[in-house]
Amino acid sequence: LICRKAAVDGYFILPRYNEAVVESDNKTLLGKGWMEEVTVVPQEYGGGMEAFGIPFNVSPKGGGREKGTVSVTKRVPTFTPDPDQGAGTESGTE
Repeated sequence: LICRKAAVDGYFILPRYNEAVVESDNKTLLGKGWMEEVTVVPQEYGGGMEAFGIPFNVSPKGGGREKGTVSVTKRVPTFTPDPDQGAGTESGTE
C-alpha cells in the first residue's frame, strides 16, 4: 500500500458498547457516542513488509462534537444525531 496524500478529512466516531464489534457480524449493536469532523495525517509512509501498520495523528477540525446513537451491523457503523441536541455541537472533551 502506498499512500500519496499528506492528509485525509473524515469523521471520527467514538461509540460505547458492552460487546466487541466483531459480534456485529451476527447482530446489530447499539450504543451512545459522539462524532466530530477530523483530519487524519500519516506520520510516515514507509516501513517493513512483515506487518501492516501506518502510524497516524487525528486532529479535530474545531467544529465540536455531535452526540447521538451509533449502531454497528456487519462491522459498519451508522451515526444518528440526538434530536434534542439543538444547534448541533458540543465543544470540549468528555
